[in-house]
Amino acid sequence: MQFQHGNGVLTMMTAVFVGTLLKHVVQIVNSQVTIVLLFGVNVIIVSICIAL
Repeated sequence: MQFQHGNGVLTMMTAVFVGTLLKHVVQIVNSQVTIVLLFGVNVIIVSICIAL
């Protein structure tokens, strides 16, 4: 994969950071609460897609 100078590294670092952060959040927060939040986000995304 080819990246523009600097942008690819920054994007990958951000993705790794966000992923690690989410993993810790999921471990801390109750599993059921996490599932409800994920389901809510999915519903919102689907609603936006349908609206468009």
